[in-house]
Amino acid sequence: MANAVSKEHKGKGMSIFSVGGNLGFAVGPAIISASTFAFGLPGIMAIGIPAIIVASFFLYRNNYYKNISIAEINRNKSGPKFQEDYWGFAILTCMIFFRSSVLFGLTTFTPLYFMNVYHLDVGMANLNLTMIAVCSAIASLFGGILADKYGFKNVQMWAAIASVPALFLFNIMNNHVLATLMLVPSAIAIYGTLSVSMVLGQKFLCNHVGFASGVTIGLGITFGGITSPIYGYIADATGDYRTVFWTIVVAALLTAIIAIFVPDIDKIRANQLNNQV
Repeated sequence: MANAVSKEHKGKGMSIFSVGGNLGFAVGPAIISASTFAFGLPGIMAIGIPAIIVASFFLYRNNYYKNISIAEINRNKSGPKFQEDYWGFAILTCMIFFRSSVLFGLTTFTPLYFMNVYHLDVGMANLNLTMIAVCSAIASLFGGILADKYGFKNVQMWAAIASVPALFLFNIMNNHVLATLMLVPSAIAIYGTLSVSMVLGQKFLCNHVGFASGVTIGLGITFGGITSPIYGYIADATGDYRTVFWTIVVAALLTAIIAIFVPDIDKIRANQLNNQV
């Protein structure tokens, strides 16, 4: 639906959509923590309040979204016919898998890293998660806007490449202030292309946008969750959280290498359009 509403500005529209998701991930735990602290376990029901409000809003606007869907289907039928690129989509999916591994590694182990390596207390260590959430929201918004202007392939590739030295420098810092500073570009580079990847997936499978969205969002996130226990095992086996983050650096390097080989679907589509003309 976000794809259809965005029309010509897919990157910007999907970025706004991603910002909402990132803010939800950031605010949700805070709501749960505050409500359970105030009301005990029953306080967990507070998370249902925003869900009910938003669900009611969508039900009220259902006909509007239905009309948008019909218009999008008709537009696709009357527009140029493009051949789907399953091979390009497969490469993109592999890149998303490794990036998701890096993303979940950062989210899960950053507080533990600061607690074990720099001996910060829980509160100070968790502040880094808030910073990651803020950086990811800002990066998601501007990532899509930059992709609309400079190309989705270029923005995704250079962000993936930039994440490698940023994470490397983060892991070799000898004090928590410098490490925190390096966490900012790391988070921006990793989180900033989530919306870009979604649009790329939808472009590769232009006739199966729903399926592409399910893989790039749902399956990609699932893979990141699966790899988190592997990082946890490495931490338990070595007793050194720097080793965990060196593993994350390797995953980021693989992400960057695969991102280079993701086809430039915009150029492919332009060539297909010229051939049709």
